Amino acid sequence: MNVTQNQVYRAKKLAKKVIQGLYKEQEERLRDYAEQIKKTNPGSTVAIKTELAGDDALFEWIYICLAGSKKGFIEGCRPVVGVDGCHLKGPCSGQILTAVGVDGNNDLGIQNGLAWVFISDKQNGLIPAMQTVLPNTEHRMMANRRASCQY
Repeated sequence: MNVTQNQVYRAKKLAKKVIQGLYKEQEERLRDYAEQIKKTNPGSTVAIKTELAGDDALFEWIYICLAGSKKGFIEGCRPVVGVDGCHLKGPCSGQILTAVGVDGNNDLGIQNGLAWVFISDKQNGLIPAMQTVLPNTEHRMMANRRASCQY
């Protein structure tokens, strides 16, 4: 089979258009998804931010807090903050960032920082930043151990 460079270029352009179209369709369905979460998980919180660009609404972010997670933190997890994030590549670039935690008063505020323990995976710059911003907090390293199964 002989394929010209022009044919390859057109096929790639068509494939990108199909893929990016799928992302746009998914963005348009986010409000349906949010309503379904609220309907099937009473007590859950969902917030979506979009920005108008002409006639189009551009997706900026979505926040989801499931009722079970909310209840678990209120009833059990106290002075621990979990912070995580990752970078997205491709047509939907950006970052996914998470921060979770509740103190003994069911509050997310930090009054003095003494009651909090921060756990990280040795990110460069995180330890000096924590020592600068919250000098009296405890900081621990996360151990990520993976077990391998051999059958």
